[in-house]
Amino acid sequence: MWCIRQSWVTFDSTCQTTPRSAPRSRPSLERVSYYITKQILPPLNRVFSLIGLDVFTWYAELPRVVRIAPLSTEPGDKKKGTISHYFSTMTCPVCQELTPTDLCANCRARPQLSAVTLVSRMRGWERTHQHLAEICYGCCGSRDAKLSCVSLDCPVFLQARALHT
Repeated sequence: MWCIRQSWVTFDSTCQTTPRSAPRSRPSLERVSYYITKQILPPLNRVFSLIGLDVFTWYAELPRVVRIAPLSTEPGDKKKGTISHYFSTMTCPVCQELTPTDLCANCRARPQLSAVTLVSRMRGWERTHQHLAEICYGCCGSRDAKLSCVSLDCPVFLQARALHT
């Protein structure tokens, strides 16, 4: 009997295929997450558990970045992809309702109220930013926390960074 070693690529826990028949597109986030949790973290956990660290807990506590896959705008462009390519979830910035467009129909029907709501929110963010800049000025002598603050433990620095994202 001859044994031939065959390579397999796992897309998720239910889909496996040979590398030659795998899609040539860049890896989807589902596949990346699967490989991190099933292939990379277990050996790392074995190594770091010797010094008392739990890699799985560390990975679970990492902040997640939400990425939306770009939708094709070409009418004849019919590409195969994951389900995230066909559905995108957006919320209306005024009322936080789910909508397929930038603004929901209710907020689009009342443009003045929507504009006032958005401008007042922006003014609130600007006031918060100004308040944080004043605190930074009192601590390090500069109103620009990005240039002069060197303390990663500073709650004002972290709050200002969160405000910019």
